[in-house]
Amino acid sequence: MLEIREYQPRDWDAMAVIHDRARLDELKASVGIEAFLSFYGKDLQ
Repeated sequence: MLEIREYQPRDWDAMAVIHDRARLDELKASVGIEAFLSFYGKDLQ
């Protein structure tokens, strides 16, 4: 079952990981992963 709730500050880490991983896929299909910038400044390549 899926529960939808309001954003909470403890959600930030998971959201940043999801964003960074999805962003790499986006960049591979467009300008290249060299343009990648993480929310945390970490290199996930």
